[in-house]
Amino acid sequence: MEHLRSPSFFTVFSIGPCYEALFVSFTHKELRALQLDARNNEMRHCIDGYLDRYPIRAVDVAAGQHSALLYHHANVPGFSLELPPATYTLASGDEENVAHVNGLRPELLGYSSESYAAARAAHNAWKLQWRLGFGPLVIAAGVTIVGQEGVELAGEHARLRVRAEGVRFVSMDLPRGAEIVSRSMTMENCTITCGQLEVWGGASLVMEDCRVFGSCGDGVRCNYGKLNATRCTIENHGGDGVYVVGGEAKLVECVVRNNGESGLFVNGGKCILEGGAISGNKQHGVDADGRGKVTVAAAEHSEEVDREQTVSLENGEHDWATGQYGGEIEGLAD
Repeated sequence: MEHLRSPSFFTVFSIGPCYEALFVSFTHKELRALQLDARNNEMRHCIDGYLDRYPIRAVDVAAGQHSALLYHHANVPGFSLELPPATYTLASGDEENVAHVNGLRPELLGYSSESYAAARAAHNAWKLQWRLGFGPLVIAAGVTIVGQEGVELAGEHARLRVRAEGVRFVSMDLPRGAEIVSRSMTMENCTITCGQLEVWGGASLVMEDCRVFGSCGDGVRCNYGKLNATRCTIENHGGDGVYVVGGEAKLVECVVRNNGESGLFVNGGKCILEGGAISGNKQHGVDADGRGKVTVAAAEHSEEVDREQTVSLENGEHDWATGQYGGEIEGLAD
């Protein structure tokens, strides 16, 4: 098989159908290098299609190239990326310097046979570089990243900061939390461990079937942003489970429990509670202060609001509390 790794093999090899079985043992880096040397235009396009469908594979993990590939693909707008099990190292450095993520030259791909030789000649002096980035992971607009069991983010900047629009995380484990600055971010079936999840002013986060636990501070902090959480569990934080300051939140069938302060603290913002349970918190179940407003709505399957259904009578001080600065709770049953 070693002779297949020589560019000369692809120089003389002419194919009809796209025999993707030939590519299985080649890393992403090797296929891109071979693509540059292939004289067969069909081969080049075949490699393109294959790597679009299988951007990171076990052979890339074995070669230690998976972290660099995550950096590269996450910076391609609209790309959908499924991560194979591995530890992905996010390096430290300057967040604004994104030149490091371009470990490939996509502009060399898709040329016609006539222009390809000239394009390649113009780039001959450029050396293919595969190395980790020098900053936190940069995620482009519309990118979907799908994790699975065995996927781990590690490194000083494993805490992500999401700026781009339309980013979607599915089944991801974020070990140090995340900061959401994007106006449209979605998390589905994700786990946030030992780190705070923050939604900043102007940002919007939709969460479904997620678990947030183990932060020394608050679990989910909505700082003048918008939060819409459905069927999420927020538990075992040192501070409040959910802290809404000046923002808007909606919790639907969520469980907020066993937090060091209040389950839900709304200070100058608004929050709608629809079903779910808030219990076992050391201070209050729900605390509205600083002109904050909490509206308790009936769960979708209920005909009326049930105070005990929404907040269990198991919180440390009070289940419902309004502070001295004009907080308000409405919609409770008599």
